[in-house]
Amino acid sequence: MSRVGPLCLALALLVLAASCAGDGSEASPARPVGYHLRDGLLRDPAGRALILRGINIPNDYDQRGAEKEIRPPAEVFRHIADSGFDAVRLVIEWYQVEAERGVYDEDYLELVRQHVQWADEAGLYVFVDMHQDMFGRGFGGDGAPLWACDASFYESYDPLPSFFFNYFSPQVRACFQSFWTTPELRRAQEDVARAVADRIEAYEHVLGFDPVNEPSFGTGAISTFERELLMPFHAEFASRVGEVLPGRAFFFEPTPMFSFVGATSFAEPVTGFVGVFAPHYYNVSVELAKRWDGNTRQVRNVVGAAADTAARLGVPWVYGEMGGDKSTPNLGDYLLALYGELDARMAGSFLWLYEKGESGFGLIDTATNDWTPHARAFLRPAPAAVAGTPLSFEWTPSARRFVMTWEADPGAGETEVILPAWVAAAGFDASLDGLPITPARNAAGNRLVLRGQARGQHVFELVTRGDYPG
Repeated sequence: MSRVGPLCLALALLVLAASCAGDGSEASPARPVGYHLRDGLLRDPAGRALILRGINIPNDYDQRGAEKEIRPPAEVFRHIADSGFDAVRLVIEWYQVEAERGVYDEDYLELVRQHVQWADEAGLYVFVDMHQDMFGRGFGGDGAPLWACDASFYESYDPLPSFFFNYFSPQVRACFQSFWTTPELRRAQEDVARAVADRIEAYEHVLGFDPVNEPSFGTGAISTFERELLMPFHAEFASRVGEVLPGRAFFFEPTPMFSFVGATSFAEPVTGFVGVFAPHYYNVSVELAKRWDGNTRQVRNVVGAAADTAARLGVPWVYGEMGGDKSTPNLGDYLLALYGELDARMAGSFLWLYEKGESGFGLIDTATNDWTPHARAFLRPAPAAVAGTPLSFEWTPSARRFVMTWEADPGAGETEVILPAWVAAAGFDASLDGLPITPARNAAGNRLVLRGQARGQHVFELVTRGDYPG
């Protein structure tokens, strides 16, 4: 199934307008076509700055049995959008498309397309994550199909109890090294992404791709892997997939070690493609002890390292994954601290994971089929799309107060603010530049829409009349 989306129409109109500006008067500079970067921010085709507050969602969540189903699949994306998010990272696996070399599973490709359509209809920005855990199926993980590495490495593999340390096993490292250094394997993975891209290109909310989840080094030098092998792969992926999916962004990751050391060997500013730096962050105390140690300085330093790296590379950034096990008793306190630091840097983020279960990272409660009690930390107002340049924003839970300042660009359209369902239900008071207002809402009722702002600096404030329920 295919359709011509509003984005395609908008791009056509932009091209037509540019070609007709020949009446002898000086034409205004043409706005960039497609998603693009300006002033260190990711922007939509109209030029609005996007602040992505999202969540990861597995593409096969509705195939995992009745005990895993949260609500009918088409309603999942509306639930996400209404609750307080504006984006999803759609997790897919190479092996599910190409279990047999050269043979694509058309049913799975259609499932991916259907999920992208539902996200698009819910008004959620979406990018596709080419996911892997422990290289692929041969080691009991996700990602690459069995044929993507020599079977002898699977046969000699002796897994360790700790998931993460298996990345250092000789067999797993050998398979990664083969992938990074074998052009045919890389092209096969990219061809799968191109097949997905071909089916989702028409949907306007498609931001692009994450070329590979948590890329691990092979058998070469760790110190130079990102610079010498990983970044060339990202650039190659962006070039080949970008042929099928023009005008989109590529959310490129460093190795998972960035979560611990805050450093990468990526060296040069990223100029060959529309890039968004997308590291992951999992706090050590939350991961190992299932209790946050309360070290706010460490959280600030880690977030600062990501922001500094993105600035050095000349790109915006988001956390592609973050979160913690639901059994962590003070997980909400940790997430409040983390989101506070992200707000301070106007950074995007994608929580892990829209799923339910008795344990693990799932953010849906098994008993209620709704968000876990920690949700008060992450279902919060935030900018979604800013017509101009955001200067600051902050949500203060204790005061139930959201404040945003921005430099308006009237030509970019309307500014939108995420309106979580609980805020709408509790009621709120709003002001613009110190004067009370009643903001308009989008058709779905989950975004506040600020229209007609004159060029210059503005301040929007929202104070809820009640607290998060529960």
